[in-house]
Amino acid sequence: MTNMYMCWALIIAGLVVSVLSVLETRIRWVAAFCGLFGNGCRQTEDFTLLRIPIAWWGVAYYTGLALLVSIASPWAFWFVMVGIGFELTFLWIIVSIRAFCIFCLLNAAVVVGLVYVFFDPERVWQMAAVALFIFIVSKALIHWENRPDESAEGEESAKCVVAEVAGETITRDELECPLLQRIYQLESEIYRVKRSRLDQMVRNILLEKEAASRNITQQQLLESVVTEHPEVSDKDVDEYIRNNARQLEDWEGSDAELREKIREVLAQRKQQAEIRDYADGLKKKYDVHICLEQPSLPLIRINIEGRPTVGPSDAPVVLVEFSDPFCPACRKAHKTMHQIMDTYGDRIRWVFKDFPIPAHEGAKTAAEAAHCAEEQGKFWEYQDIVFNSQEKPDVDTLKEYAQSLGLDVDRFEHCLESGKYDSQIAEDMQAGRKVGISATPTFIINGRMISGALSFDDFKERIDQELKAAVSG
Repeated sequence: MTNMYMCWALIIAGLVVSVLSVLETRIRWVAAFCGLFGNGCRQTEDFTLLRIPIAWWGVAYYTGLALLVSIASPWAFWFVMVGIGFELTFLWIIVSIRAFCIFCLLNAAVVVGLVYVFFDPERVWQMAAVALFIFIVSKALIHWENRPDESAEGEESAKCVVAEVAGETITRDELECPLLQRIYQLESEIYRVKRSRLDQMVRNILLEKEAASRNITQQQLLESVVTEHPEVSDKDVDEYIRNNARQLEDWEGSDAELREKIREVLAQRKQQAEIRDYADGLKKKYDVHICLEQPSLPLIRINIEGRPTVGPSDAPVVLVEFSDPFCPACRKAHKTMHQIMDTYGDRIRWVFKDFPIPAHEGAKTAAEAAHCAEEQGKFWEYQDIVFNSQEKPDVDTLKEYAQSLGLDVDRFEHCLESGKYDSQIAEDMQAGRKVGISATPTFIINGRMISGALSFDDFKERIDQELKAAVSG
Protein backbone atom coordinates (compact mmCIF):
# COMPACT_ATOMS: atom_id res chain seq x y z
CA MET A 1 0.00 0.00 0.00
CA THR A 2 2.85 2.36 0.84
CA ASN A 3 4.36 1.75 -2.59
CA MET A 4 1.00 2.51 -4.21
CA TYR A 5 0.76 5.87 -2.44
CA MET A 6 4.32 6.65 -3.46
CA CYS A 7 3.56 5.61 -7.04
CA TRP A 8 0.61 8.01 -7.29
CA ALA A 9 2.59 10.80 -5.64
CA LEU A 10 5.35 10.36 -8.23
CA ILE A 11 2.88 10.25 -11.13
CA ILE A 12 1.26 13.48 -9.97
CA ALA A 13 4.67 15.09 -9.46
CA GLY A 14 5.78 14.02 -12.94
CA LEU A 15 2.56 15.33 -14.47
CA VAL A 16 3.01 18.69 -12.70
CA VAL A 17 6.62 18.98 -13.91
CA SER A 18 5.57 18.13 -17.48
CA VAL A 19 2.70 20.64 -17.48
CA LEU A 20 4.96 23.39 -16.12
CA SER A 21 7.49 22.53 -18.84
CA VAL A 22 4.76 22.99 -21.46
CA LEU A 23 3.74 26.32 -19.90
CA GLU A 24 7.31 27.64 -19.71
CA THR A 25 6.90 29.57 -22.97
CA ARG A 26 3.37 30.70 -22.14
CA ILE A 27 3.42 31.89 -18.52
CA ARG A 28 5.87 34.55 -17.44
CA TRP A 29 6.43 33.38 -13.86
CA VAL A 30 7.25 29.86 -15.05
CA ALA A 31 9.77 31.30 -17.52
CA ALA A 32 11.20 33.47 -14.72
CA PHE A 33 11.59 30.38 -12.52
CA CYS A 34 13.46 28.57 -15.29
CA GLY A 35 15.59 31.66 -15.85
CA LEU A 36 16.91 31.37 -12.29
CA PHE A 37 18.79 28.27 -13.43
CA GLY A 38 20.06 29.62 -16.77
CA ASN A 39 18.60 29.24 -20.26
CA GLY A 40 18.64 25.45 -20.41
CA CYS A 41 14.84 25.20 -20.53
CA ARG A 42 14.74 27.41 -23.61
CA GLN A 43 17.54 25.43 -25.23
CA THR A 44 15.61 22.18 -24.85
CA GLU A 45 12.10 23.44 -25.63
CA ASP A 46 12.63 23.24 -29.40
CA PHE A 47 13.36 19.49 -29.40
CA THR A 48 10.59 17.32 -30.80
CA LEU A 49 9.81 13.65 -31.28
CA LEU A 50 7.51 12.77 -34.19
CA ARG A 51 7.02 16.56 -34.57
CA ILE A 52 5.57 16.79 -31.05
CA PRO A 53 7.46 18.90 -28.46
CA ILE A 54 9.14 16.73 -25.86
CA ALA A 55 7.31 18.47 -23.00
CA TRP A 56 3.98 17.23 -24.38
CA TRP A 57 5.35 13.68 -24.45
CA GLY A 58 5.91 14.01 -20.71
CA VAL A 59 2.27 14.96 -20.16
CA ALA A 60 1.12 12.03 -22.31
CA TYR A 61 3.48 9.62 -20.54
CA TYR A 62 2.32 10.35 -17.00
CA THR A 63 -1.33 10.40 -18.08
CA GLY A 64 -0.86 6.98 -19.70
CA LEU A 65 0.96 5.66 -16.64
CA ALA A 66 -1.88 6.80 -14.40
CA LEU A 67 -4.38 4.90 -16.58
CA LEU A 68 -2.27 1.72 -16.53
CA VAL A 69 -1.83 1.83 -12.76
CA SER A 70 -5.61 2.21 -12.44
CA ILE A 71 -6.84 -0.43 -14.87
CA ALA A 72 -3.92 -2.61 -15.99
CA SER A 73 -1.27 -2.52 -13.29
CA PRO A 74 0.88 -5.43 -14.66
CA TRP A 75 1.62 -3.32 -17.76
CA ALA A 76 2.68 -0.34 -15.63
CA PHE A 77 5.98 -2.11 -14.89
CA TRP A 78 6.92 -2.19 -18.56
CA PHE A 79 5.67 1.34 -19.12
CA VAL A 80 8.04 2.57 -16.40
CA MET A 81 10.91 0.81 -18.17
CA VAL A 82 9.93 2.68 -21.34
CA GLY A 83 10.06 5.88 -19.30
CA ILE A 84 13.62 5.07 -18.22
CA GLY A 85 14.69 4.82 -21.86
CA PHE A 86 13.10 8.14 -22.73
CA GLU A 87 14.58 9.84 -19.67
CA LEU A 88 18.05 8.63 -20.65
CA THR A 89 17.45 10.29 -24.02
CA PHE A 90 16.43 13.57 -22.36
CA LEU A 91 19.54 13.48 -20.19
CA TRP A 92 21.59 12.83 -23.32
CA ILE A 93 20.07 15.97 -24.87
CA ILE A 94 20.99 18.30 -22.02
CA VAL A 95 24.49 16.84 -21.79
CA SER A 96 25.07 17.10 -25.55
CA ILE A 97 23.99 20.76 -25.71
CA ARG A 98 25.64 21.56 -22.37
CA ALA A 99 22.48 22.96 -20.85
CA PHE A 100 21.02 22.88 -17.35
CA CYS A 101 17.30 22.21 -17.65
CA ILE A 102 15.68 22.22 -14.21
CA PHE A 103 12.49 20.52 -15.42
CA CYS A 104 14.48 17.74 -17.11
CA LEU A 105 16.34 17.07 -13.86
CA LEU A 106 13.16 17.15 -11.77
CA ASN A 107 11.59 14.68 -14.18
CA ALA A 108 14.70 12.47 -13.88
CA ALA A 109 14.21 12.44 -10.11
CA VAL A 110 10.59 11.35 -10.61
CA VAL A 111 11.66 8.51 -12.93
CA VAL A 112 14.28 7.34 -10.42
CA GLY A 113 11.51 7.20 -7.81
CA LEU A 114 9.29 5.16 -10.15
CA VAL A 115 12.15 2.73 -10.78
CA TYR A 116 12.46 2.27 -7.01
CA VAL A 117 8.73 1.54 -6.71
CA PHE A 118 8.59 -0.94 -9.60
CA PHE A 119 12.06 -2.51 -9.24
CA ASP A 120 12.04 -6.29 -9.55
CA PRO A 121 15.42 -8.06 -8.94
CA GLU A 122 14.23 -11.12 -10.86
CA ARG A 123 13.60 -9.11 -14.02
CA VAL A 124 16.58 -6.76 -13.88
CA TRP A 125 17.93 -7.87 -17.28
CA GLN A 126 14.52 -7.47 -18.89
CA MET A 127 14.28 -4.00 -17.38
CA ALA A 128 17.72 -3.06 -18.75
CA ALA A 129 16.90 -4.47 -22.20
CA VAL A 130 13.66 -2.52 -22.57
CA ALA A 131 15.18 0.72 -21.27
CA LEU A 132 18.22 0.38 -23.54
CA PHE A 133 16.08 -0.40 -26.58
CA ILE A 134 13.85 2.64 -26.02
CA PHE A 135 16.91 4.82 -25.43
CA ILE A 136 18.57 3.76 -28.69
CA VAL A 137 15.40 4.21 -30.77
CA SER A 138 14.28 7.52 -29.22
CA LYS A 139 17.81 8.96 -29.33
CA ALA A 140 18.11 8.10 -33.03
CA LEU A 141 14.69 9.56 -33.85
CA ILE A 142 15.27 12.79 -31.89
CA HIS A 143 18.75 13.22 -33.33
CA TRP A 144 17.46 12.72 -36.88
CA GLU A 145 14.38 14.91 -36.46
CA ASN A 146 16.17 17.79 -34.71
CA ARG A 147 19.35 17.84 -36.73
CA PRO A 148 20.35 21.32 -37.99
CA ASP A 149 19.31 22.40 -41.46
CA GLU A 150 22.95 22.97 -42.36
CA SER A 151 25.01 20.12 -43.76
CA ALA A 152 27.07 17.89 -41.51
CA GLU A 153 30.14 19.62 -42.82
CA GLY A 154 28.76 22.97 -41.70
CA GLU A 155 27.88 21.50 -38.30
CA GLU A 156 31.37 20.16 -37.81
CA SER A 157 32.77 23.50 -38.93
CA ALA A 158 30.71 25.30 -36.27
CA LYS A 159 32.04 22.92 -33.60
CA CYS A 160 35.63 23.21 -34.86
CA VAL A 161 37.95 24.45 -32.14
CA VAL A 162 39.95 27.50 -33.24
CA ALA A 163 41.72 28.16 -29.93
CA GLU A 164 42.35 26.66 -26.53
CA VAL A 165 43.04 28.88 -23.54
CA ALA A 166 43.84 27.46 -20.11
CA GLY A 167 41.77 24.35 -20.83
CA GLU A 168 38.82 26.28 -22.30
CA THR A 169 38.01 26.09 -25.99
CA ILE A 170 36.81 28.69 -28.49
CA THR A 171 34.82 27.22 -31.39
CA ARG A 172 34.46 28.52 -34.91
CA ASP A 173 30.80 29.21 -34.18
CA GLU A 174 31.64 31.36 -31.15
CA LEU A 175 34.20 33.24 -33.20
CA GLU A 176 32.16 33.86 -36.33
CA CYS A 177 28.60 34.31 -35.06
CA PRO A 178 29.05 37.94 -33.88
CA LEU A 179 30.89 38.68 -37.15
CA LEU A 180 28.29 37.24 -39.53
CA GLN A 181 27.15 40.62 -40.84
CA ARG A 182 30.68 41.92 -41.37
CA ILE A 183 31.66 38.68 -43.09
CA TYR A 184 28.58 38.94 -45.30
CA GLN A 185 29.46 42.54 -46.23
CA LEU A 186 33.01 41.53 -47.14
CA GLU A 187 31.76 38.55 -49.15
CA SER A 188 29.30 40.85 -50.93
CA GLU A 189 32.09 43.24 -51.84
CA ILE A 190 34.16 40.35 -53.21
CA TYR A 191 31.12 39.20 -55.17
CA ARG A 192 30.62 42.71 -56.57
CA VAL A 193 34.21 42.85 -57.82
CA LYS A 194 33.96 39.36 -59.35
CA ARG A 195 30.58 40.09 -60.94
CA SER A 196 31.83 43.32 -62.49
CA ARG A 197 34.76 41.48 -64.04
CA LEU A 198 32.53 38.58 -65.16
CA ASP A 199 29.99 40.91 -66.80
CA GLN A 200 32.78 42.57 -68.76
CA MET A 201 34.13 39.19 -69.91
CA VAL A 202 30.63 38.08 -70.97
CA ARG A 203 30.07 41.30 -72.95
CA ASN A 204 33.39 40.92 -74.74
CA ILE A 205 32.50 37.39 -75.84
CA LEU A 206 29.03 38.48 -76.97
CA LEU A 207 30.47 41.34 -79.03
CA GLU A 208 33.02 38.99 -80.61
CA LYS A 209 30.26 36.47 -81.49
CA GLU A 210 28.02 39.16 -82.98
CA ALA A 211 30.85 40.71 -84.98
CA ALA A 212 31.79 37.27 -86.37
CA SER A 213 28.17 36.58 -87.32
CA ARG A 214 28.16 39.81 -89.39
CA ASN A 215 31.59 39.20 -90.88
CA ILE A 216 32.92 42.48 -89.50
CA THR A 217 35.50 43.39 -86.88
CA GLN A 218 34.51 44.12 -83.31
CA GLN A 219 35.63 47.72 -83.76
CA GLN A 220 33.34 48.11 -86.74
CA LEU A 221 30.49 46.65 -84.71
CA LEU A 222 31.08 49.11 -81.89
CA GLU A 223 31.21 52.05 -84.32
CA SER A 224 27.82 51.00 -85.65
CA VAL A 225 26.08 50.89 -82.27
CA VAL A 226 27.46 53.94 -80.43
CA THR A 227 26.73 57.59 -80.99
CA GLU A 228 29.83 59.24 -82.42
CA HIS A 229 29.38 62.50 -80.50
CA PRO A 230 26.97 61.98 -77.58
CA GLU A 231 25.29 65.13 -76.36
CA VAL A 232 26.47 66.37 -72.97
CA SER A 233 24.52 69.29 -71.56
CA ASP A 234 25.81 72.10 -69.36
CA LYS A 235 23.54 70.70 -66.63
CA ASP A 236 25.40 67.36 -66.80
CA VAL A 237 28.74 69.16 -66.46
CA ASP A 238 27.51 71.26 -63.51
CA GLU A 239 26.26 68.17 -61.72
CA TYR A 240 29.58 66.39 -62.23
CA ILE A 241 31.45 69.39 -60.78
CA ARG A 242 29.16 69.46 -57.71
CA ASN A 243 29.57 65.76 -57.07
CA ASN A 244 33.35 65.81 -57.49
CA ALA A 245 34.24 69.22 -56.06
CA ARG A 246 36.90 67.86 -53.70
CA GLN A 247 38.68 65.90 -56.44
CA LEU A 248 38.73 68.98 -58.70
CA GLU A 249 40.24 71.35 -56.14
CA ASP A 250 43.76 70.87 -57.55
CA TRP A 251 42.78 71.67 -61.14
CA GLU A 252 45.25 74.28 -62.47
CA GLY A 253 43.73 75.07 -65.86
CA SER A 254 40.97 77.49 -66.76
CA ASP A 255 37.31 76.90 -66.03
CA ALA A 256 36.56 76.51 -69.72
CA GLU A 257 39.28 73.85 -70.09
CA LEU A 258 37.93 72.00 -67.06
CA ARG A 259 34.41 71.97 -68.44
CA GLU A 260 35.63 70.71 -71.80
CA LYS A 261 37.59 67.93 -70.13
CA ILE A 262 34.56 66.92 -68.11
CA ARG A 263 32.43 66.99 -71.26
CA GLU A 264 34.82 64.50 -72.91
CA VAL A 265 34.71 62.20 -69.88
CA LEU A 266 30.92 62.23 -69.77
CA ALA A 267 30.72 61.61 -73.53
CA GLN A 268 32.95 58.54 -73.14
CA ARG A 269 30.77 57.27 -70.30
CA LYS A 270 27.65 57.57 -72.44
CA GLN A 271 29.34 55.63 -75.24
CA GLN A 272 30.40 52.92 -72.77
CA ALA A 273 26.83 52.75 -71.47
CA GLU A 274 25.54 52.31 -75.02
CA ILE A 275 28.01 49.45 -75.57
CA ARG A 276 26.96 47.77 -72.30
CA ASP A 277 23.27 48.07 -73.16
CA TYR A 278 23.85 46.68 -76.64
CA ALA A 279 25.94 43.75 -75.36
CA ASP A 280 23.41 42.95 -72.64
CA GLY A 281 20.73 42.89 -75.31
CA LEU A 282 22.58 40.03 -77.02
CA LYS A 283 22.32 37.70 -74.00
CA LYS A 284 19.06 36.08 -75.08
CA LYS A 285 20.35 35.52 -78.60
CA TYR A 286 23.45 33.68 -77.41
CA ASP A 287 21.89 31.89 -74.41
CA VAL A 288 23.90 33.29 -71.49
CA HIS A 289 23.74 31.63 -68.04
CA ILE A 290 25.49 33.24 -65.06
CA CYS A 291 26.54 30.61 -62.51
CA LEU A 292 28.40 32.88 -60.09
CA GLU A 293 26.32 32.84 -56.91
CA GLN A 294 25.66 35.90 -54.83
CA PRO A 295 26.38 35.35 -51.12
CA SER A 296 23.20 34.81 -49.14
CA LEU A 297 22.38 36.65 -45.96
CA PRO A 298 23.66 34.68 -42.94
CA LEU A 299 21.10 32.38 -41.31
CA ILE A 300 20.61 33.24 -37.65
CA ARG A 301 18.68 31.42 -34.94
CA ILE A 302 17.22 33.68 -32.27
CA ASN A 303 14.91 32.75 -29.41
CA ILE A 304 11.63 34.66 -29.65
CA GLU A 305 9.57 32.88 -27.02
CA GLY A 306 7.95 35.12 -24.44
CA ARG A 307 8.44 38.29 -26.46
CA PRO A 308 5.69 40.67 -27.68
CA THR A 309 4.21 39.39 -30.92
CA VAL A 310 1.67 40.43 -33.54
CA GLY A 311 0.45 37.88 -36.07
CA PRO A 312 -0.23 34.14 -36.02
CA SER A 313 2.38 31.71 -34.73
CA ASP A 314 2.21 29.73 -38.00
CA ALA A 315 2.78 32.76 -40.27
CA PRO A 316 5.14 31.88 -43.16
CA VAL A 317 7.30 34.95 -42.46
CA VAL A 318 8.63 35.78 -39.00
CA LEU A 319 10.11 39.26 -38.69
CA VAL A 320 12.09 39.90 -35.50
CA GLU A 321 12.89 43.53 -34.73
CA PHE A 322 15.67 44.70 -32.41
CA SER A 323 14.90 48.32 -31.65
CA ASP A 324 15.53 51.37 -29.45
CA PRO A 325 12.58 53.69 -28.66
CA PHE A 326 14.75 56.82 -28.86
CA CYS A 327 16.57 55.92 -32.09
CA PRO A 328 15.39 58.18 -34.98
CA ALA A 329 15.87 55.40 -37.54
CA CYS A 330 13.90 53.02 -35.31
CA ARG A 331 11.01 55.46 -35.11
CA LYS A 332 10.97 55.71 -38.89
CA ALA A 333 11.09 51.91 -39.20
CA HIS A 334 8.24 51.57 -36.69
CA LYS A 335 5.90 53.41 -39.06
CA THR A 336 7.08 51.24 -41.93
CA MET A 337 6.37 48.10 -39.88
CA HIS A 338 2.75 49.13 -39.42
CA GLN A 339 2.50 49.58 -43.19
CA ILE A 340 3.92 46.09 -43.64
CA MET A 341 1.44 44.55 -41.20
CA ASP A 342 -1.46 46.33 -42.92
CA THR A 343 -0.24 45.00 -46.29
CA TYR A 344 0.55 41.38 -45.40
CA GLY A 345 -1.86 40.71 -42.52
CA ASP A 346 -1.69 37.19 -41.10
CA ARG A 347 1.16 36.20 -43.41
CA ILE A 348 3.58 38.07 -41.11
CA ARG A 349 4.49 37.49 -37.48
CA TRP A 350 6.14 40.59 -35.98
CA VAL A 351 8.25 39.94 -32.88
CA PHE A 352 9.76 42.78 -30.85
CA LYS A 353 13.03 42.53 -28.94
CA ASP A 354 14.65 45.35 -26.98
CA PHE A 355 18.03 46.81 -27.83
CA PRO A 356 18.21 50.22 -26.12
CA ILE A 357 21.52 51.90 -26.96
CA PRO A 358 23.40 52.88 -23.76
CA ALA A 359 24.14 56.32 -25.22
CA HIS A 360 20.40 57.05 -25.41
CA GLU A 361 19.65 58.13 -21.86
CA GLY A 362 16.24 56.96 -20.74
CA ALA A 363 15.74 54.50 -23.63
CA LYS A 364 15.98 51.48 -21.35
CA THR A 365 13.38 52.97 -18.98
CA ALA A 366 11.04 53.57 -21.92
CA ALA A 367 11.53 49.95 -22.99
CA GLU A 368 10.67 48.77 -19.47
CA ALA A 369 7.58 51.00 -19.49
CA ALA A 370 6.31 49.27 -22.63
CA HIS A 371 6.55 45.89 -20.91
CA CYS A 372 4.75 47.27 -17.87
CA ALA A 373 1.99 48.31 -20.27
CA GLU A 374 2.13 44.80 -21.74
CA GLU A 375 1.09 43.42 -18.34
CA GLN A 376 -2.20 45.25 -18.88
CA GLY A 377 -2.52 44.21 -22.53
CA LYS A 378 -1.34 47.48 -24.09
CA PHE A 379 2.23 46.83 -25.25
CA TRP A 380 1.79 47.75 -28.90
CA GLU A 381 -0.46 50.72 -28.18
CA TYR A 382 2.11 52.03 -25.71
CA GLN A 383 4.94 51.48 -28.17
CA ASP A 384 3.06 53.47 -30.79
CA ILE A 385 2.83 56.46 -28.45
CA VAL A 386 6.54 56.31 -27.52
CA PHE A 387 7.81 55.75 -31.06
CA ASN A 388 5.56 58.46 -32.51
CA SER A 389 6.44 61.05 -29.86
CA GLN A 390 8.51 64.05 -30.89
CA GLU A 391 10.54 64.05 -27.67
CA LYS A 392 12.39 61.56 -25.50
CA PRO A 393 9.88 61.14 -22.68
CA ASP A 394 11.00 61.20 -19.05
CA VAL A 395 9.51 59.01 -16.32
CA ASP A 396 6.65 61.42 -15.60
CA THR A 397 5.75 61.54 -19.29
CA LEU A 398 5.87 57.74 -19.50
CA LYS A 399 3.32 57.62 -16.67
CA GLU A 400 1.14 60.14 -18.52
CA TYR A 401 1.19 57.84 -21.56
CA ALA A 402 -0.03 54.98 -19.36
CA GLN A 403 -2.86 57.14 -18.04
CA SER A 404 -3.86 58.17 -21.57
CA LEU A 405 -4.32 54.47 -22.44
CA GLY A 406 -6.56 53.91 -19.43
CA LEU A 407 -4.05 51.71 -17.60
CA ASP A 408 -3.99 51.16 -13.86
CA VAL A 409 -1.38 53.86 -13.18
CA ASP A 410 -0.49 52.65 -9.67
CA ARG A 411 0.18 49.16 -10.97
CA PHE A 412 2.13 50.63 -13.88
CA GLU A 413 4.27 52.80 -11.57
CA HIS A 414 4.99 49.91 -9.24
CA CYS A 415 6.08 47.78 -12.21
CA LEU A 416 8.31 50.52 -13.58
CA GLU A 417 9.95 51.24 -10.23
CA SER A 418 10.59 47.55 -9.53
CA GLY A 419 12.93 47.09 -12.50
CA LYS A 420 11.44 43.64 -13.04
CA TYR A 421 12.20 43.72 -16.78
CA ASP A 422 15.89 44.59 -16.43
CA SER A 423 16.94 40.98 -16.93
CA GLN A 424 14.68 40.46 -19.95
CA ILE A 425 16.02 43.54 -21.72
CA ALA A 426 19.59 42.54 -20.85
CA GLU A 427 18.87 39.07 -22.25
CA ASP A 428 17.61 40.57 -25.53
CA MET A 429 20.70 42.75 -25.84
CA GLN A 430 23.02 39.85 -25.06
CA ALA A 431 21.26 37.69 -27.66
CA GLY A 432 21.58 40.50 -30.19
CA ARG A 433 25.28 41.06 -29.56
CA LYS A 434 25.88 37.32 -29.78
CA VAL A 435 24.72 37.32 -33.40
CA GLY A 436 26.58 40.53 -34.26
CA ILE A 437 23.95 43.23 -33.73
CA SER A 438 25.57 46.54 -32.81
CA ALA A 439 23.12 49.12 -34.16
CA THR A 440 19.39 49.72 -34.38
CA PRO A 441 17.09 49.01 -35.97
CA THR A 442 18.11 45.50 -36.98
CA PHE A 443 15.64 43.01 -38.43
CA ILE A 444 15.82 39.24 -38.78
CA ILE A 445 13.44 37.99 -41.49
CA ASN A 446 13.07 34.21 -41.36
CA GLY A 447 16.55 33.99 -39.89
CA ARG A 448 18.18 36.46 -42.30
CA MET A 449 19.56 39.64 -40.74
CA ILE A 450 19.33 43.11 -42.27
CA SER A 451 20.14 46.43 -40.62
CA GLY A 452 18.89 49.99 -40.93
CA ALA A 453 15.60 51.75 -41.54
CA LEU A 454 14.69 49.99 -44.77
CA SER A 455 12.04 51.43 -47.03
CA PHE A 456 8.74 49.67 -47.49
CA ASP A 457 9.85 48.54 -50.96
CA ASP A 458 13.04 47.00 -49.51
CA PHE A 459 11.02 45.09 -46.93
CA LYS A 460 8.47 44.08 -49.55
CA GLU A 461 11.14 42.61 -51.82
CA ARG A 462 12.57 40.43 -49.06
CA ILE A 463 9.20 39.40 -47.65
CA ASP A 464 7.89 38.47 -51.09
CA GLN A 465 10.97 36.29 -51.60
CA GLU A 466 10.28 34.48 -48.33
CA LEU A 467 6.60 34.02 -49.17
CA LYS A 468 7.51 32.62 -52.58
CA ALA A 469 10.01 30.25 -50.97
CA ALA A 470 7.35 29.13 -48.48
CA VAL A 471 4.92 28.28 -51.29
CA SER A 472 7.50 26.49 -53.44
CA GLY A 473 8.91 24.68 -50.40
